[in-house]
Amino acid sequence: MFTNRTQMQIQYQFNLDKAIATMVVFLRRLGPMDKLKLIKLLYLADRDCFLMDGHPITGDTPVAMDHGPVPSACLDVLNGEIASHAFSFLHVRDTEVSLDPNPPGAQTDSFTAEEASVLDNTIQKYGSMSTSDLYRFVHQLPEYKDTHVPGTSTPIGFAKILQHYGSEEQFRHGRPVITRQMRQYLVCPFPQPEPALDA
Repeated sequence: MFTNRTQMQIQYQFNLDKAIATMVVFLRRLGPMDKLKLIKLLYLADRDCFLMDGHPITGDTPVAMDHGPVPSACLDVLNGEIASHAFSFLHVRDTEVSLDPNPPGAQTDSFTAEEASVLDNTIQKYGSMSTSDLYRFVHQLPEYKDTHVPGTSTPIGFAKILQHYGSEEQFRHGRPVITRQMRQYLVCPFPQPEPALDA
């Protein structure tokens, strides 16, 4: 357990291929959707995988923006700010994202059993929600409400997520417990500390 007086910052490496594969799974199973809905599904899948398996599927950094919690690099991908081969089969037109029926080169076989389970659960729990309903739902999430500053893009610390949803094995004495499972995915086991969480 990390017991220093300062708070360890939990950070992962963004995995572009996993991010694209996750988008493909959602679009394949749910059909074309609003970009806002896809971003929220990505956030929820990453959050739930982190809580279950110690790491987000995409490795992305979540941020609180005016339109809700967002996996920041995934949004950059959909906005065309990160180059990717995926745009040969993934199409963003205005606010709608769609997928070719049988996209060549769309790899979706790289998920662990835990990641695949999280994707199934995310689709089951949130896939049928309208964009507006999902928008309202994520705005009520405690980690978002604690973090959001209007007009900014503020990182939602993974420690904050553990504070709200983690078990005693994951978050105790006001600190995240850095498990072996988490450590193997961290960018660095001992990154720069951030201020301690509020009581």
